[in-house]
Order: sequence, then structure tokens, then C-alpha cells
Amino acid sequence: MRLSFKMLHNLALAISMIAISGFGTACMTNNPGAAINRRIANPFDASALIPVFFATNRVPISLKPACDDSYYGVRNSREMRYGACEINVPKIHTVGSLATGSSDRDRSFKTGALQEAQSGGLIRKIASTPGDEVLLFVHGFNVKFEEALLRAAQIAYDTKFQGATVLFTWPAGAGEDSLSSVLIHRTYAANQTNARDSVALFAQFVRDLRSTGKTVHILVHSMGHQIVLPALAQLAETPIPGNCRPSLCYDFFPGDPMPKTTPAFRLASSISVQSGCQGPIAQWLERPAHNRLVPGSNPGGPTGRHTRRGGVAQW
Repeated sequence: MRLSFKMLHNLALAISMIAISGFGTACMTNNPGAAINRRIANPFDASALIPVFFATNRVPISLKPACDDSYYGVRNSREMRYGACEINVPKIHTVGSLATGSSDRDRSFKTGALQEAQSGGLIRKIASTPGDEVLLFVHGFNVKFEEALLRAAQIAYDTKFQGATVLFTWPAGAGEDSLSSVLIHRTYAANQTNARDSVALFAQFVRDLRSTGKTVHILVHSMGHQIVLPALAQLAETPIPGNCRPSLCYDFFPGDPMPKTTPAFRLASSISVQSGCQGPIAQWLERPAHNRLVPGSNPGGPTGRHTRRGGVAQW
């Protein structure tokens, strides 16, 4: 799945609104532009090296760490691995684009060296970054490791996000064999299985991030919903630092023993969620499983029409 220009424009607006309101306050400023300008210490008006902290349950396919697809593949691991990659985001690029291949750092995205870390070390590093907010990006279906890194950095740059950029990259993408890249339905099924197997690990990672004391803004796209929403439901049943107890209506995997909750998504000030789907998720999640698309399938808006357009759902 690819993020469209319209989607990135909406995501930029959404994160700007987070910057103003904090998602937990009842008051809005009378001058949004001035509020945004006060917050933007780094205007991102030149090419920038953006550190992307990541957690992944992908299986390494090489002994040589690298910030590209030569190191992490698409197989699922039961263990999490952590690290950071510095990504060059060129000042000359169209919003939402991932231009590569040029030797000019002002025109091409580039990856740096991979720095591996343990869980505790990564969380301490994130905690030590300036500011009190974290952008946690969860990608969708058919996205490999390098693209996920570039996309996280690009979103942070284009939205002028001032806090730490964090990526949860799960085992999405086509297999290495030629048939997998052609048989998209097989890739979709494999990715969906990996999404299901990533829920508990993602929930634990959110707990770890909350221990930093920073506000966590979760930005999720496509099939990433099948990880994020059930994970937040788990967190709602388990007290975590900050007393964040989101509540939502869900029915992701038919037959799973998940309790129903109210058809709403109420978020405490410690966690906010931005969605890559169009329209309020709760409205279409209420439909029977056989009469609707599952999260991650680009559902439509309130009318339920399927659409390829992107958008942002806010609660």
C-alpha cells in the first residue's frame, strides 16, 4: 500500500492539530498559525538527517546489519529487535514521495548505518530526545524494511514533527521468490497472519514507550490497523503508566475471543491515534465481518463505500 499525496496532506494537518491541542485539552487556540510557529523549532527547510528509532519482529536474513532490505526480511519472529537508522530526507522532494538514486543529498533519500540496541537502551535513548512527544509510525501491507524507514522519516519531515520519530516495522512485504511478488493474494494472506502475530509485541512496545513519560502519537496506515487497534484494546484491559485506557469497538479476526466494547474510541492525553483510513473507524467496524472490509483494506467513509482515497480519522 502506498500513501497518496492527499493522505500525506491530511496527515500533516492532523499532526499539526495535535501540536496545537495536545489531544487531551478542551481548549483550542484562537490563532492556530501562531501556535504552530511557536512549536516549530526546526522548520525543516533544508535537507535533514532524521534518526528513526525502530522496533521490529522481522527475522534478519544477513549477518551484516544495514538499513535496507538486505538485513531484515519478511519472515515473522517471536522476538523483538531494536535499533536506529539515520535517514537523509532531501529538501527537494514532493510531499509524500520517496525519491532515491541520486548522489545529491538535496534530491534523494539516503540511509545511513544501522545502530543496533537492546530494548532498555532504545527506550532510554528515546527518553533523552528533546521535547515531550513521540511520533510512532506503523506501516501497512506489502511494505519492506527500507521503505518503512524512509516513510517514517519522510512523514516526520513533511509534518515538521519536533519530537522523536519511532517506527514499529512488522514483517510485511512479498517473499523473496518471484511468485510472491506476482501472487498478491498470497502476499496479503501472509502479511495478515504476520499482523495477527504482531499484536502482543506491539502492545508491549507501546507500554515501553509510555515509560518515557512522553506523549505518544500513533500514526497507522493500511493493514497496520490490524495490529494497532487490538493492541490498544489489550492496553485498555491492562493499566499502564499514565492511566491510558482507550476504549473501542472491534471485531478484527472472526472467532477470536475478544470482548466487545462501546462503538467509540476514547483516548487519554497520553496517547493519540491518527488513521490512514478514511472516515470514523467505529462506524464501519460495527458492520458484520462478512459485510465489511477488515481494517487495512482502505475502507470507505461513513457510507461504507470502498475507496482508494486516503484520509485521517480523528477521535
